[in-house]
Amino acid sequence: MEVQLSILHGHDANACIAVDGEIVAVLELERLLNQRHFHCPGPIEEFERFRRCWEGAIELLLAEAGNPPSIDLAVVLSRRPVSPILQEEQTWKWYQYGRSVESQNNYGEQTFRGLRGVVEDLVPVKRWQESNHHHSHAALGFFASPF
Repeated sequence: MEVQLSILHGHDANACIAVDGEIVAVLELERLLNQRHFHCPGPIEEFERFRRCWEGAIELLLAEAGNPPSIDLAVVLSRRPVSPILQEEQTWKWYQYGRSVESQNNYGEQTFRGLRGVVEDLVPVKRWQESNHHHSHAALGFFASPF
């Protein structure tokens, strides 16, 4: 049995669990917490609230998947720039908001570490992967297309 977990942190935060390539459950935190357009706090601002939000979501997903003894692959989708083109785009965007790319990268790293800690306190994970949010949209369009 191969178990995969995918997590998107930020606005419209959600998570998904798949067993043997079949999606078992998808959970949007706004549904769990009954708060429309829920924006989960980052681990830097409010770590305990961050932890409670994700613990509850991950526990529900694990239960839906039959409480597997471990997760084979956990993927965290982030908005950290991973290519020179995205780096330039994000630099301008963050400059407009008065933030640096370094602050965004630090925030992304803290979020990744925080999520990793929350999940691994519940179940061991064999492999972690970080994927860029925007690249994931592009991949979905590419792999789902008939061309």
